[in-house]
Amino acid sequence: MALRKLSGDSDCKSGTCPTLWGTEDNTAFLVQGYVVTDPEQLAQIGLPEGKTVARVHVLTSPLTDYLRYELSAYPGNITAGETIGIIDRAARPVAGLPDHDFWLFDDTDVYRMHYTTDGKFIGAEQLPSEATPEYLRYQQIAETHAVPFAEYWRQHRP
Repeated sequence: MALRKLSGDSDCKSGTCPTLWGTEDNTAFLVQGYVVTDPEQLAQIGLPEGKTVARVHVLTSPLTDYLRYELSAYPGNITAGETIGIIDRAARPVAGLPDHDFWLFDDTDVYRMHYTTDGKFIGAEQLPSEATPEYLRYQQIAETHAVPFAEYWRQHRP
């Protein structure tokens, strides 16, 4: 199932302006936007009982200025309840991970992210349900090898 653009700045020239995407049946959404770091704003999001938000950011040091900026916002996400791990391929390569970014919702819906060669997000593609077991394995590998963000940040903070 493809994503469709629900809202965004039609005059955006850079392709990096805040945009809301949704699946055709409106059961999943993707937000492209600015990093929110205010803990009070993040706490307002709330999560339904029994739900968690977790990510493993796979990157390669040395960190670019943009990555440092992006990572500097993670403490606010953690305050709001997100669990974040880091895999730095330069420090410790991890076999068995894909060469692309993906999101996994509720252990059932997988979206592969697509970017231009210069890193601009251009959309997401929902993969068929048959792909889910493969991506659950990727998730397990990533979570097993990730370093907690706080530990990583102590060593790499500017």
